[in-house]
Amino acid sequence: MPELNKILIIFIFLLSSSASHADEYGKSVQAFEVMKNVESNLKTGKDIVLNNLIIDGDLNINKISPPQINGDIKIENSIINGNVSLYGLNMSKSLSLYNTTIEQYLYVNNTRIKGILNLCNAKLNKSSFEYSKFESNAKFEDTIFHGNGKFSNAIFMDCDFINAKFLKDALFNNVSFRGLTKFENATFIVNAEFSKSRFGNMALFNLANFSEAKFEYSTFDFDANFYNASFLKSAVFDNSVFNGDALFEKANISLASFEKATFRAEAYFFQTIFDDAHFNEAKVDRDLVFEGIKFRSPKSIINLNNTRIEKLYGRWQFIRGHLEFNDEAYLHLIQNYKALGLRIDANDCYYEYRLAYEKRFFPIRRGLPLYPLSKNLVHRSIDAINMLVYGYGVKPDRPFYFGSIMIIFISFFYWKFDNFNFAKALRFSATVFLSGSGRLLVKTPNYKPSSKEGTLQANILEMIFTFEQLLGASIFVALLIGINNTILW
Repeated sequence: MPELNKILIIFIFLLSSSASHADEYGKSVQAFEVMKNVESNLKTGKDIVLNNLIIDGDLNINKISPPQINGDIKIENSIINGNVSLYGLNMSKSLSLYNTTIEQYLYVNNTRIKGILNLCNAKLNKSSFEYSKFESNAKFEDTIFHGNGKFSNAIFMDCDFINAKFLKDALFNNVSFRGLTKFENATFIVNAEFSKSRFGNMALFNLANFSEAKFEYSTFDFDANFYNASFLKSAVFDNSVFNGDALFEKANISLASFEKATFRAEAYFFQTIFDDAHFNEAKVDRDLVFEGIKFRSPKSIINLNNTRIEKLYGRWQFIRGHLEFNDEAYLHLIQNYKALGLRIDANDCYYEYRLAYEKRFFPIRRGLPLYPLSKNLVHRSIDAINMLVYGYGVKPDRPFYFGSIMIIFISFFYWKFDNFNFAKALRFSATVFLSGSGRLLVKTPNYKPSSKEGTLQANILEMIFTFEQLLGASIFVALLIGINNTILW
């Protein structure tokens, strides 16, 4: 008895589901019956209006119709269990497949539609709109493309793909977008290809979600908005041209490639997150904004090799440790910071440049032949002194710290080997050190070691005295260089 009750419940559930399905989509009809109605209407120039149907079979409208269609075609709120072909038609009015599911292939390629194209809320398997021209609004809001969506070589006026979902490849290569283009909050699960396309009005991709996006050789005549867009794998804009502002603010990009791209207006990457970013050989005619950019990994890089930038706004703290080494890139960035009056950024950039330069051109590693290894060791040792003593001329505090350490260190010799207590030895060492400034700070003190003249101990103390004076002179010069490079320039 319990088993019978279960079966009864399941049967009632299935029956209610079928009734609900039928209520939603209406009656089920064969495609050939629909085609008779379509053919009759086309011959008399009437609109084709089909609603709330489940159509079994193919609707090959292009085969029964003359190329010119003067009425609307509306197949809405329906399910079509077959192909729909509108290939090669010239439609003077509208085409609507609103909220319709097409289980197989939708062919709208090589078609001209003068009225509105409405596929909002549609669910498409494979679809092709290639080589077609849409002369009014093309609406694909909330449309789901379960198979490849092919739009290559099409021409759009205004088009709306807001919230559209492409579950396979979205192919928009060599497309002419002549009106306002909206892909806001669209989702591209696999490839999104817009190579060699032209956007003649604003292109809105803000909040869009991409896996791999390709925009090589594309042209944006007005603003291109990718605000808060996400690129899971890559965003490739190589050789593209941005005639309006390029807005990538708060975008999340794994691999960003803008090699040989041209930015004729502002390029905003404010608070953008990168894995790697390549701007080599790009040209930015106005401002490039990198303020607040972030990198996911300490090993992430940004490539600015041979990049021509009018002005770069982005503090060095956001770029430090990620700039791929290139002499020209570093030096251009240093001059950029100087031109903007950011002396601390310019100095920090120069300091990092010197460190990277030494590491790159004077490596110390296993396997190097003896001569280059020894030469590199000598060079790196001298460089280490420059770095520690005065920070390559851009760390004016280092001469002060280094000088203080040396004064304390040398005072031990006066304390241990001459008749000085420690406090007196420290004061005397400081006086000797400062006398190296050439009387600018203090006069050179008279000094004769307490040891008998000519003894080894006396000779060593005299040598230490002279050495400390020379060291003081060197540190004083280093301090002046540091002050000149950081405070006075």
